[in-house]
Amino acid sequence: RNSHVEAKGSTGSICDIANLVLDNCSITQPDGAMFSTQNKAVVLNGEMVTDKVVIAPDSYGFKIGGVDVTSLNCKDLSGIDGVDGKISYDPETNTLTMEDVTINAADINGIVNYYVKGLKIKLFGNNIITSKKTCITIFKTSTISGSGTLSLKSSGDCGLYMHTSLSVEGVKLYAEGKYGVAGNDGKMGEILTLRNAY
Repeated sequence: RNSHVEAKGSTGSICDIANLVLDNCSITQPDGAMFSTQNKAVVLNGEMVTDKVVIAPDSYGFKIGGVDVTSLNCKDLSGIDGVDGKISYDPETNTLTMEDVTINAADINGIVNYYVKGLKIKLFGNNIITSKKTCITIFKTSTISGSGTLSLKSSGDCGLYMHTSLSVEGVKLYAEGKYGVAGNDGKMGEILTLRNAY
C-alpha cells in the first residue's frame, strides 16, 4: 500500500506467495513485469523474475498542476500541462527542486502537498505560480528554501495556504490573492517561520 519495495533473489525475486495486492503502487522494474497467480510469482514474459524487482508508489503524495508526482514523472516534471522550466523531485530526500519554473495552473491548484511530511521545495532563479485557485497548499510540514524567488498569484483564492507549519528560508517570496498567506482557521498549528527570507 503506497510502498517502495526492492527485491532480488537468485531463485525468485518475489515468489511462492498466493497473491500480490498493489494498492496505490506498481511494479516499475523490470518494465512489463507482473504478478502471476498461476506462477505465484512476479513474472516477465511468462518466466519468473530473478533480477531486481522494484515496486514504487503510484503517487508520492503531492500534485503539481493537478497531476500526481510519481516514480515515472518525478525526474522531469516539466511535461505536466502548464509547467515550464527545470523542475524535478527526489523521493530519497523529499526534495522538489525548481529553477526558473513557471506553473500556470489555471482552474486547479498549483502545488498541493497532501502526504509528504518534511517536503523541501528548493528554489533557484525566478519561479512563478499562477492560478484561479491556490498556488501552493500545504497539508504536511514543509520547507521552502534556496537562493531563488517565488512569486505566487491567485486570482480567486490563496497565494499560500497552510494547514500546518511551514518554514521559508533564504528565498524571496511574493504572495498575492484573495488571501496572500493564510492558514485554515488558526487552530491547526499553522506556524509560519521566516528565516533570512524576504
